[in-house]
Amino acid sequence: MTYEEIVTPLINGGEISFEMPASKRRTMKKCMDRMNKVQRSFNKTTWYLKPYYFIYSMYCGLLQILATNSCRELDNAVTAYQVAWKHIKTIKGQDIPNGRIKVTFVGHT
Repeated sequence: MTYEEIVTPLINGGEISFEMPASKRRTMKKCMDRMNKVQRSFNKTTWYLKPYYFIYSMYCGLLQILATNSCRELDNAVTAYQVAWKHIKTIKGQDIPNGRIKVTFVGHT
């Protein structure tokens, strides 16, 4: 997916959905929590601590690559969250048949 395909629906108040195996639910949550921590750290950190948080963000990126390597759907969802986190208002999750989940990112109106 391109940046425009991810962000354009969210900017206009729309939504974008991803389906993945239900076994990847916890991995998705952990990846999103790490990204949130990195964003908060960069926003409220003094200049002399930023190099440490930069190293931490590289560590989180490496963990994301390792965690999403085996599941393309999870990789797409995590990448979309990483690219468009500031345009996302809420995240909806629901179970669907055949052991899968659907994650929907809803944009700001």
